[in-house]
Amino acid sequence: ALFSVSTGSLGTTDPAVLFPSLALAPIAEEIGFRISVLGLVTGVLVAVKFGHTIAHGAKVTNLSELGIFFSAFISPGYAKERAGLPSIRTSGLKGISISEWIFLFLTAIVFGAYHVLGGAGWGPGKFLTAALTGFALGLVYLAYGAYADILLHWFFDLNFYAFSVYPSFNGVFAIFGDLATLGAVALGVWGIIVGIYWYANRKPSPTIYPTI
Repeated sequence: ALFSVSTGSLGTTDPAVLFPSLALAPIAEEIGFRISVLGLVTGVLVAVKFGHTIAHGAKVTNLSELGIFFSAFISPGYAKERAGLPSIRTSGLKGISISEWIFLFLTAIVFGAYHVLGGAGWGPGKFLTAALTGFALGLVYLAYGAYADILLHWFFDLNFYAFSVYPSFNGVFAIFGDLATLGAVALGVWGIIVGIYWYANRKPSPTIYPTI
């Protein structure tokens, strides 16, 4: 329960069903909630930027523009930099446009609602944690690209579940799952500390202008 509100649980506990489901869910959910939506928003920003560039008489090739547009779905930051737009790498959080912020919040809310209303067995208490997770995954996607948020999502879904299921097959290793979870949490906390330190002391990256 979260604040006395039930978070529920998955509808099945059969490892043979849950394991492949949790292995595929990160890919499907990231495509559905982050890549297709936030990627399209970034792609539109890139296309508009190219439109302004063309309007001012710059010479561009349609093939190059098209490639950069589609690259927005895989690596939003790269596409924005190639188009001459600020990214998280070059400008920190200021590299996230207003439209990206809006859709980042919207996709996080829908992601939270999906977990409650999707019929998987989760209760109302799951909404907040799922929405916060969706927001964090969206930031990771905008900063590092599709591979990063898929791997992070996979890590929390499948990796933790694998460690929790494995000990049930052999009682001798019952403590292994707890140690693995504790180690992962400790590594995550350390990563957050290092990330905050890096962000606070990093030097601004120069703005990258497109070479087309």
